[in-house]
Amino acid sequence: MTLLLIPGFMADAALWDAMADDLAPFGPLVATDLSRGEDIESMAAAILSDAPDRFVAVGFSMGGYVARELARIAPDRVAALILIATSARGDTEELIRQRRSALKAAPEAFKGLSRPAIVSSLHPDLAGDEAMIARVRDMGLRLGGEVFHRQSAMARAGDLDRLGEIHQPTLIVAADVDRLRGMDEAEELHRGIAGSTLVHVADSGHMIPLEQPEVLAKVMTDWLKTLSRWERVRVLFMRLDPALGHQSARGVGLLQLHAPVVEHVQRDGGARDGADHMVAALDDLELGRAVDHLGLDPRSGRRVHAAQASNPAFSSASLRSRPMKTARLQRRSLSPQGC
Repeated sequence: MTLLLIPGFMADAALWDAMADDLAPFGPLVATDLSRGEDIESMAAAILSDAPDRFVAVGFSMGGYVARELARIAPDRVAALILIATSARGDTEELIRQRRSALKAAPEAFKGLSRPAIVSSLHPDLAGDEAMIARVRDMGLRLGGEVFHRQSAMARAGDLDRLGEIHQPTLIVAADVDRLRGMDEAEELHRGIAGSTLVHVADSGHMIPLEQPEVLAKVMTDWLKTLSRWERVRVLFMRLDPALGHQSARGVGLLQLHAPVVEHVQRDGGARDGADHMVAALDDLELGRAVDHLGLDPRSGRRVHAAQASNPAFSSASLRSRPMKTARLQRRSLSPQGC
């Protein structure tokens, strides 16, 4: 599955460099930036215009606002969200004033973010780490003064009251020593997005991808492994019935989409986790529907004559009562790259 990496205020693709090798096995990495657009909505629209057909939106800080906007305007294309060191609150008057006070100088005079601004975004133990401070400053320098002016002039509206519109699987990551975004803001996101997962990263300030890249990558990849199994469920739904697939993409409860799936899961309970249950159930359901609606031979996957297909021995109910190993359609491999 494609990971669309969206950085934060005056950050660029270098934010993710130390994590790239760990994330690469989960699919293509598409690093973007927030250099286009005057507000969150226009930034999201600009990113969407170049984005893959379907992706996991990974948003850091201000990028988290953009990632949530993508989930609202293109729910069929956003498979999941990973929100890192971000918030759903709107900018305070004081924050807006501080940012805009830095706009007195012309864009051409921009020399990068100030040292106090950078240090405030890092763990206190890194206040004297000149290499880390330079990495943060260099990202801003690459983006330049025009982007700095546009991003600083923004007044972000909060979306706490709209979190309920997000139905995609969501991972929320917060740092324990983040002086820009508190743990209470992460908790607000967690409460507002149904079914979301919240993970705390220790010994990090706001810049988690730079300060704790290995820890963050482990948190993300562990969660993405589970997501990959649920994505297989969505792909199977799409193959069963595009309407069901689109519903699951919009976050409609998978267990409520088709009664036979529920029946199979209840009948075949065991030690496997929920996603594996669903995949097995949907494989079985896919087989039955293929026979019923497409006239396929369950052993070869080939079409049979209508008279044969209508034979009760080839019905989906009959097939679902047989051992799975003798009633399996030939089908394409569904890899974690299917998103």
